[in-house]
Amino acid sequence: MIHGTAQQCTRATYRPLCKVPGMRVGALCLLLLPLVAPGVASAQGISLPQALEAAFAHNPELAAAQWEIGVAEGDRQQAGLIPNPVLSWEVEDTRRDTSTTTVMLSQALELGGKRGARIAAAGKGQDAARLELEQRGNELRADVVQAFYAAARAQAGLELARQSRALAERGLQVAEGRV
Repeated sequence: MIHGTAQQCTRATYRPLCKVPGMRVGALCLLLLPLVAPGVASAQGISLPQALEAAFAHNPELAAAQWEIGVAEGDRQQAGLIPNPVLSWEVEDTRRDTSTTTVMLSQALELGGKRGARIAAAGKGQDAARLELEQRGNELRADVVQAFYAAARAQAGLELARQSRALAERGLQVAEGRV
């Protein structure tokens, strides 16, 4: 079973680097094939939980989605703050005798629930970031499972081809012995 960081990433999502689904699966097959090549059940192989854990631990898309959640939390915190006051300074007519200097301090007063609306919008942004992370994790999990079993099928096909070749060689030896 998956544990640690992979367990925490089960609600993550994965945005494909390429739009062609077969290419994603093919790339994952190529990555998993050397790990599965010694045999799915052998001690040198990788199990599906290990493959999932490695994918969740090392996927940059999931790490980016985690950061997006942090950014959304920061946006939510910032939305709850009142706007900063503004200090401005202005000089008119730069001649010494007739110059006028103006210093102004202003503070925006929010009316009509603007702050509450900002907070609500930022909260929806947090929800969207969490859902994006979950979607990426689900897509990654599906891609890894599909690639894992494709690699296992390829390994089984390779073993069947070896057995078929050995059987054909034995048949050839028997046929040569009769001639």
